[in-house]
Amino acid sequence: MRRSLRFYRHRHVAVAAGAAVACAVLTGALLVGDSVRGSLRDLALERLGATDLALVGQGFVSQTLAGRLEAALRDGGGDAARVVSLLSLPGTAVAAESRARASRVTVLGVEGSFATLWPASTLDFEEGGGGQSPFPPVILNEPLQRELGVEPGDAVVLSFSAAAEVPRGSLMGRRDAGEVLETLRLTVAAVVPTTGPGAFSLASTQIEPLNAFVPLDRLQRALGQPGRINTLLVAGTPGAEGRAMVEAARDRVLELADLGLRLERRGSGLELTNDRFVLRASTVEAVQSLAHDLGATTWPLRSYLANTIEVVSGAGYVG
Repeated sequence: MRRSLRFYRHRHVAVAAGAAVACAVLTGALLVGDSVRGSLRDLALERLGATDLALVGQGFVSQTLAGRLEAALRDGGGDAARVVSLLSLPGTAVAAESRARASRVTVLGVEGSFATLWPASTLDFEEGGGGQSPFPPVILNEPLQRELGVEPGDAVVLSFSAAAEVPRGSLMGRRDAGEVLETLRLTVAAVVPTTGPGAFSLASTQIEPLNAFVPLDRLQRALGQPGRINTLLVAGTPGAEGRAMVEAARDRVLELADLGLRLERRGSGLELTNDRFVLRASTVEAVQSLAHDLGATTWPLRSYLANTIEVVSGAGYVG
């Protein structure tokens, strides 16, 4: 065997060298993979702060839902639970002087409680003379500030979709840009780094977010949706158990009014309407399923114009 090893020593050395190189490559790949996964995890945690769960609505819900949900969570044993409400809208931003434009901007209507999701963080809308400007203040994160080339005290214009009671794809929907877009002229109060609140994003992407923070009540007025929000961030409820707790608490406290629905008695029946032109398909399916379980009859009805609608002799709705 020794003679064989000596005779084939060059081949054995080549095989050993190849195995060593392969081991080094595999070890390096594993280390790089762990490093990438760790970096992505750190990025996600930085963007979310203390947020464990986000509830994002298809439309607007009552802002009071945040307080009711937090109270229900604490009553259910989640003593550390916190619920933060905000408005999150896709939009664009334009520098008023240079006309530099940024797309894929996230317009965020927030209150002071939003920044508390990151330790030792604040969003001060009074910085940079924002309180003395005739226009409402806005706080930009650094990536958006770089794209616009603005500084505190400069003016920017934010554009975002207007709230529409009638779907724009329907016959009576509005389509003109002036009717479907809202614009706000604001003064830059401060610029925050892409850490803490400035890094906030619910999107699973490595692209730096372009965030513009506006006082919540001001954004609600611009949308014509006072007291309403579309996103809830829940902290202090980690893991699958926390998720189940949040879902159970949500189902207990959610009311029809939170979803813009109204249930009224009409003669011998009940009428379900909402603050939009049509009921969502998911709502109709839920109502029909419930009615079937109760042995009740439903009459889906769409009307463009009516003075009164009522049930006559159990035959259905007539106008």
